[in-house]
Amino acid sequence: MPSPSEAPIDPLVVTAIKNAALKPFNNKKWISGRLGGLKTRTTTEHVVQVFGYSGNFLGSIQLAGLRRSSRGKIRQPFVYLHLKIDTVTYHWVLSRQSEEGRVLWWSDSQLEDAWDADFQEILRQAVKSCYEHNLVPQIEDGWKMIVENGRKPNLPFTVALCTATMNRLWQLKNALPLTLVHAYPFKDSCRVHVVDMGSTDGTLEWLLRYCRWAIEIGLLRVYRAEEKAWHACIGKNTAHIQAKEDILVNVDGDNLIGAGFLEDVCKRFQDGCAVAQYELGGGTCGRIALRREVFIEIGGYDEDAFPMGAQDTDLVLRVKMLGKGHHKKVKEPSLSQAILNSQEQKIENCVLQDGIQKWSQMNAKNSAIFNERRSKGEIHRNQGQGWIGVPVKQWMFGSDGELKTVDKREKNIRVKRLPVASLADGASNTVVTIEGAWQRSGCAIAGVHVPGSRRSAVPEPTGEFFTAEFKTFNEANGWGFVGCEELRARFGADVFAHNRELVNVPNKAVGEVIYFELGMTEDGKPQVLNAQPAGPVSSEPAAKKPRLEETPAASTESAEVAAAEEETLPPVVEETVPVEVEVAMTDAGATVPAAEGEPPGAS
Repeated sequence: MPSPSEAPIDPLVVTAIKNAALKPFNNKKWISGRLGGLKTRTTTEHVVQVFGYSGNFLGSIQLAGLRRSSRGKIRQPFVYLHLKIDTVTYHWVLSRQSEEGRVLWWSDSQLEDAWDADFQEILRQAVKSCYEHNLVPQIEDGWKMIVENGRKPNLPFTVALCTATMNRLWQLKNALPLTLVHAYPFKDSCRVHVVDMGSTDGTLEWLLRYCRWAIEIGLLRVYRAEEKAWHACIGKNTAHIQAKEDILVNVDGDNLIGAGFLEDVCKRFQDGCAVAQYELGGGTCGRIALRREVFIEIGGYDEDAFPMGAQDTDLVLRVKMLGKGHHKKVKEPSLSQAILNSQEQKIENCVLQDGIQKWSQMNAKNSAIFNERRSKGEIHRNQGQGWIGVPVKQWMFGSDGELKTVDKREKNIRVKRLPVASLADGASNTVVTIEGAWQRSGCAIAGVHVPGSRRSAVPEPTGEFFTAEFKTFNEANGWGFVGCEELRARFGADVFAHNRELVNVPNKAVGEVIYFELGMTEDGKPQVLNAQPAGPVSSEPAAKKPRLEETPAASTESAEVAAAEEETLPPVVEETVPVEVEVAMTDAGATVPAAEGEPPGAS
């Protein structure tokens, strides 16, 4: 009687196993990080043939090792790849981590290549969307380079395409695939940086699945911030400061750069351009290119503003004021296409406050604020506030194919303006940049306009207690407002309430009543602290409860957290040179505080 390992395997079982093992390769097109474009075709003999995009036969994929173990269990077969390209022969084994639309090949315990079929699917969808919007995708040259694993000569400068986005996946998935195709021929001198500022529409998941090919070859870098609302200047600054390339180009999530864009940008700067703006009106003016050192010198986009409006024009005009080159407005249709959105869509993820309900109102407010600052000669912005942008984590794939994250808070940039000589001698101020651990400033958070200098927004307890009801609360953003007659009489507005102070309040529906301690920020803005549920609001003021003293356990926990934070974020050593920065004070209505992880405060 034969042993279990010698028992024959049912031919039907063999066929089923082979079909399952080779299923990922059934008549598909692939992008190989090492070989370019490939096609696979299954034959009737359970062998997959591999071809180049031009139809040339390269090799085959076969199974081996289909046998029983000593106990009679059928072993999982190995899938082998045999390729011969020119005079080079490849013998690789399929990784167990492979999946539908994504396969990994190994040799001698080392990842040799990755094949991606998902990217082509989203590229087809993006091309179709372009034609539906009467746009021209222009992917022929770039796609030819991808399938032939080719490249063009390096650009004269390294170029970063910087995109910040929040809940705009419907636009990003129709624009970014085309951008990656246009950038691929210059992958040694161009990189695409995309920062998801805290989307809840699946943006990060989409990037990691469908653009993984571009991430693994180093063409695309993906980051994630944890903001609660959109602020254009903060988002754009966050994307730009991650890039270390010579030229930084803001590419909004709806922008189509065009096939010749990168070469045109470099030509402009070879001709002495200080800032190039590619636009045809109609909301396409955000495609701005400038040198990295200039971006840092002027302090980036002005974060001390309303969330949307006039930020691009202000950036361009401040660069012109530096006098370090000419401004070029490029009105080339093939390089200035965009998937347009409505004014309502522009602000749908912003905090609306001070009675502002439209993009046009924000734009008018910001235009007035920025014009006043430029009239005072204030080219350098975000001075004295700390670090521009917000911290992010970079998402990448390791050499073993595993997904991992890297905390990039050490890669933020602080800008200080330091006097180096007497202005009476005709000397100008210089800008010094310091790269190190990020520390949140008083308003480095997506939200609303904070006029004047950026003060601390951490509320101080007042020892006063109130009962008030919810007027609004946004579960997605994690904050809202509460109010009662006494508070409105005192402050003329409702009081800001953040989720972190509402941990003991399960129901935050409008009309629900809470009892809380009043906190005040340095700006004199009221906030809810230590809230708990309460009964209905009566005509008589609620009895004031004594302030609760911190328990020893809580004190110990706070000390441990503080110690951990101190270890993670070492204090920044301040220069001994005094910093003198004038900040334009504007009257833009109510202001709000902001602290780490929160949207703006009360108005």
